[in-house]
Amino acid sequence: MNQLIIKNLSDLVDLYKKDPKFKFKVNAINKALVYIKEYKYPIQSGQYAKENLSHIGDGIARRIDEILQTGTLSELPQLSNDKILQAMNNLTSITGMGEARAKSLIKLGIFNINDFKKALVEGKVKSTHHIDVGLKYYDDFKQRIPREEIEQMENILLEEVKKVNPDMIFHICGSYRRGRKSCGDIDVLITLKDYDCKVKYLPKYVDRLSKIGFLKDHLTTKGEKKYMGVCMLPRSNLGRRIDIRFVEYEEYYAALIYFTGSKNFNIDLRNKAIELGYSLNEYGLTDKKTKKVICLHSEEEIFKLLKIAYVKPIDRDN
Repeated sequence: MNQLIIKNLSDLVDLYKKDPKFKFKVNAINKALVYIKEYKYPIQSGQYAKENLSHIGDGIARRIDEILQTGTLSELPQLSNDKILQAMNNLTSITGMGEARAKSLIKLGIFNINDFKKALVEGKVKSTHHIDVGLKYYDDFKQRIPREEIEQMENILLEEVKKVNPDMIFHICGSYRRGRKSCGDIDVLITLKDYDCKVKYLPKYVDRLSKIGFLKDHLTTKGEKKYMGVCMLPRSNLGRRIDIRFVEYEEYYAALIYFTGSKNFNIDLRNKAIELGYSLNEYGLTDKKTKKVICLHSEEEIFKLLKIAYVKPIDRDN
């Protein structure tokens, strides 16, 4: 039931964040969520939460009672139907469209993608390269990517990264690594144990993937640490979002855990690290006393240091 409370309150935050007038509510719920996520015992009621957890006011207590009684929050569909929130969700569904730009468009009376396209044609608003790519592949990006398709991509990606350097370490992360049957995008992580800081490994990799026609459009072009773009299988007409990160070897296995997810699993792992005097994030496992990042050589080593049994990626989808 705690997870149900967390999910509903998190969904409420996501909706509230679309409108600046709800800023204080967002902050209040986020503060409460920190303590709810850390609480190890079943939350029995809103009153129980007020008595045992910090930052639980009457409003959040009332919502907890509603979640426990009905499994959801009546506010969620009401907020989803709000015209401004609908417009924000519609416009920010375009890759490259941030909330600030969406808010400025709404002030001009632009409430959806068709309004935006019309305004572009009429010269009333300006776009960016990132948004142009998002519009070009809008329908493609909305479609889930079947696991079988990513498996084919994995063969291409692995073959080309080994041509950059045969010792390159490579993983596709996210829900694909957690065994999901479909994914929203492709998230690639690479590193090299004995890397030369003068060699631009990621640009070389991107160049190879572009020359063979796998990468079709670029959202970034010169990054040495992160690439964002659009890829496509041979004989396919569907563009897929892909991110590729080159991470220094010392950070790699912490980054691998972080980008594999799930979000809840990562939160649990970070909390366990804090209990033992460590700090864990995408940049590494740090000893809080010495302030030194521990060089890790596997995911298993992180679990061992945190004194918990290794959890396979397919079992991290909580």
